[in-house]
Amino acid sequence: EDIASELRDRYGALPHEAENLLTAVRIRLTALPSGFDRILVHNNILTIEIAAGIPEQYLSDVFPRIVEHVSRRENARFKQHQKRVVIEIPLEHRDEALGVIQSLCLEILDALATSSKKHAA
Repeated sequence: EDIASELRDRYGALPHEAENLLTAVRIRLTALPSGFDRILVHNNILTIEIAAGIPEQYLSDVFPRIVEHVSRRENARFKQHQKRVVIEIPLEHRDEALGVIQSLCLEILDALATSSKKHAA
């Protein structure tokens, strides 16, 4: 956010493409702890891919929380594409994607913390 403010201060209003790039960077940085392989926003659809080969602990402790969280969103769906799980979440507007990723990542971090405590005991 500091970089975006500095760019706006220095150059004024940013072109639409630059704003899109900054949004993509924010989404990717927010999603770092999630275990997601790929995140796309296209035509107001947030697409999240989770690769095959994720650890068993993630599948048993985290993935159910992801399913629960995503299933609360209207018209969201899960698909399988080759060996990947694909989550598609319709958005009213593409700017909504960051908030969706933030709430999903909070859910994942909580699940990971709970899992760590459970396995440490």
